[in-house]
Amino acid sequence: MWFDRVTGRALKALPEVIESSRFVASADVLINGHTPLVAGSLLVDDGSGRFLGEHESAFYVEDDIPSQDVEGDVVISALREFDDATKQGRGRSFLLPEKLLNWLHLSSLDEAILHVVGKGHLQEIVRAPKVDMVYQENFLPVSRVKRIPASATRHLAAHSECWQKRSFSGVVPKTLLALESEDEFNIYENRVFARLLDHLERYLQRRCSEVACIEDAITKRKKLDGAGVYWETRERICSLWGEGFSSSDVAQEEATQGQDTLAILRSLLRTIRGLRESRLYRAIPPKDDIGFQIRMTNTLTHDQHYRHIARLWHEWNEFSRTGRLDPKVLFQQKLANAASYFTYSKGLIFRGLEELGYANSGERFTAAGRKDISVVWECSNLTLKCAESSITFVPMLSAIAKVPSFPSANSDQVVILSPDISSFDLSIPYQTASPLYFYTLEAMVSRLSSWLTRQAVSVMDFKLDKLPSNVLNLIGEKYSDVFELKKYDAFLRYPLGSYLATIQRSLSSLALGSPTNELISKLEDYSADMDLLLACPVCRSVASKSDYSVRDERGFEVIASNCDHTWKINKNSTSNRFLVVSPKSDRGKALGDEDEFFRFGRYKWSVKLAGSHAG
Repeated sequence: MWFDRVTGRALKALPEVIESSRFVASADVLINGHTPLVAGSLLVDDGSGRFLGEHESAFYVEDDIPSQDVEGDVVISALREFDDATKQGRGRSFLLPEKLLNWLHLSSLDEAILHVVGKGHLQEIVRAPKVDMVYQENFLPVSRVKRIPASATRHLAAHSECWQKRSFSGVVPKTLLALESEDEFNIYENRVFARLLDHLERYLQRRCSEVACIEDAITKRKKLDGAGVYWETRERICSLWGEGFSSSDVAQEEATQGQDTLAILRSLLRTIRGLRESRLYRAIPPKDDIGFQIRMTNTLTHDQHYRHIARLWHEWNEFSRTGRLDPKVLFQQKLANAASYFTYSKGLIFRGLEELGYANSGERFTAAGRKDISVVWECSNLTLKCAESSITFVPMLSAIAKVPSFPSANSDQVVILSPDISSFDLSIPYQTASPLYFYTLEAMVSRLSSWLTRQAVSVMDFKLDKLPSNVLNLIGEKYSDVFELKKYDAFLRYPLGSYLATIQRSLSSLALGSPTNELISKLEDYSADMDLLLACPVCRSVASKSDYSVRDERGFEVIASNCDHTWKINKNSTSNRFLVVSPKSDRGKALGDEDEFFRFGRYKWSVKLAGSHAG
């Protein structure tokens, strides 16, 4: 039995193709014959690309973020640092942590390659390599013969076709069996040299990509200053970026260091690629593999140039060991990586709620004047519940097949969190959560804000129904400015605030007994829900009643006087209703393409409301 984290349903057997970390074991199972997986644990790929259980098997979806991918390695390292900081109770960063800036410095292997190349040892080996002298027997004209084998005379006597002429004194040869010497480059030491060049090229390619990846993240932060980004969005992102560094100058200093490092690494890479074009390298067959451990010959030990090959080989071997893991170790490593991503995602969700003014009180988030949010962490999923609404976040460090929606058995809305950076869209159940994504917190706050606000505006569909005639008459005569009447129902169209007490006294004067008390209680809840519409969806400041205006049926607009934002319900030509939030400076402008999110982040978004026609 398995639990599908995405759909929230139990499965008797796995599908033929599965995603790593999507399914949770409901009973103990042995993974590929090497690791027992206890009930409640995630099923992850052990690097083989296949799951083999006792009675079932499945193949894994090819990973979009493979462990050997450079960007994936940067993300994993940042997640581990975040996890360590969380466990140790020290400052943590949702973006690139300062510790990863050490990658912008030359490593010990980088410096070793730079030293050997700088001294010209590899170049000298290419210029004057060690070779073996090999003699081969060939038929040559007499004029070209320099050395003959012992069998040449016997061969000449037996083959008259090789004679020029015959005389009384002997034979004048036309051709002879001769020995020709050739340089044999394919000796053990040169095979070590050729394979070392292969390994160093791959290593330097990876190092260039690592440094470029981190350098690119720093460059993207600098570009925000002149990219037309809304001022509040820019301040939020810059503040989040600064949390990862001990001082404001660190990132700039390291960016300069990274440029120098990248220039050195690219220069070394060009040199290594040039050496791979040499006659010596091409003379060694590519299939001549020598394994990971080399045999220390006299040449590799004592030669003034070749001994540096052995030194570089040992340095490279130390660096490459982490990439050569057996399936059991790799399985445990991927479990740990998944756990780190869960910690990061949980922290990001909690930070998003705090940005919206909620206080963390253990298993609940509370805020004055708003409904509490409960937190349920189960099967590596995190579900938030507020009143009758819920949203479930499914952190997945691996690839997942993209489908339009995920029907869930346990939640109103399911959102897949992934480090795979893609454009943000509230209508899509996928969302980027990555230390390399500058808008990772903006996306989370937008998601949470839209979920909470959509729940709040659902009050526009509430009503006081089946009211007695005297109550309808009272509302029609005295309170038609705040109520809309339809037959026997009353719809509240304005937040009442302190005006609620006046209406309650009027209803009490009708002396209807128990029905009046019930009506007053309903109106009190109704009014409290309407008052929530005055809370800004993005900064949570509370607008005044005078900022609120009714637009049309089940619609409103708030142009806040105490913050820089506006929020409203719009209806388009097909009667679809949308909740729209934007800065006041951008009020009235339609949402554009994905560039809108880049410019405004959490401060401008739109979501389709329930009850709209299918688009």
